[in-house]
Amino acid sequence: MYFSGRTLPRTTIVWRIFFIFSLITVMWLALIPMGGTGGFSGQDKLAHLIIFASLFVIGVQAFPCQIIRWLPLYLGLFLYGVLMEYLQGKTGYRSMEVWDLVADCLGLLLGNFLWVFYVKKISG
Repeated sequence: MYFSGRTLPRTTIVWRIFFIFSLITVMWLALIPMGGTGGFSGQDKLAHLIIFASLFVIGVQAFPCQIIRWLPLYLGLFLYGVLMEYLQGKTGYRSMEVWDLVADCLGLLLGNFLWVFYVKKISG
């Protein structure tokens, strides 16, 4: 696979495929009907936090670049969250919630923190 006239490393290609697969899977899970409410109060928000932290870390692996260039990843994943909430509101059996978007944004920040902590930990 070529990108900007150079060949991408195989691991980058694998991470990109995994990132796309993750985006599709998360959207599918967000749009299917949920059976029962079980769990605890705030479970949905915690799930959003963990999912978006994970998507950020996967995205950084899929599109390696300098930290300063992470803005497109942030923006893309935020817009992905907005689309998810919009589509949930259109289903009739799921609801659109602003607090889910807040949890998504906090998840992105958590993913960024975890990635920076991990990189600093392994590099010295």
